[in-house]
This record gives sequence, structure tokens and C-alpha cells, in this order.
Amino acid sequence: MTSNAVLIRAATESLQALKRPCHVTICSDAEYLVKGASEWIKGWQTRGWQTKDGKPVANRAEWEVLQTAVARHHVTWRLVVGEDVPPDMERAAQLAVDKLAESHAQAD
Repeated sequence: MTSNAVLIRAATESLQALKRPCHVTICSDAEYLVKGASEWIKGWQTRGWQTKDGKPVANRAEWEVLQTAVARHHVTWRLVVGEDVPPDMERAAQLAVDKLAESHAQAD
């Protein structure tokens, strides 16, 4: 699985974990995720999941699952960089790193 697919999956699983429809702001420092979910996905669908260059959209299956998860909620996508990174996002990143290290240690 590519790192971009992991980004999409993380956003999808976050939305799927919500028990009822919500207003949600998803912050990410990944332009691919934020612009893909908020802008590019509409064009990809219109073009039959093709890029502007006529190539198949990478991670299409993940984007489609994310789209289903988004449909249940009112989602705002926010690209954050540098000093704009919320403390919660820094904490979430650290938890993800810790979990990854833990899963690697268990695999060894």
C-alpha cells in the first residue's frame, strides 16, 4: 500500500468511526489528500476516474470508499503546514508513529 493510500484510508477510517452524521474538519499536511478530496475528485468522477492526462486515477478504490464515508457528514478539508499545524495533529502523528513502531516490534 502506498503512503498516499494510507492517507486516504486514515481519513476514511476516521469518518467511519463517527457514530452519527457530524460537521468535521479534517486537517492534513498532505496536499494530495486535501485537494484530492475537496477538489480533484469531482473532475475524476466526471472523466470516469481518469486524470486530466487520461490516465487512471491512482488509489481509485480508496477514493471511492472515502467518498462514501464523506457523504454521511459535512466535511471541511484543511491543508495545514508549518506553524498552522494544530497541537492535536502533532499528537495524532506521534500516536501513529508509536503504533507503527509497536506493530513492527511485534512482527519481528
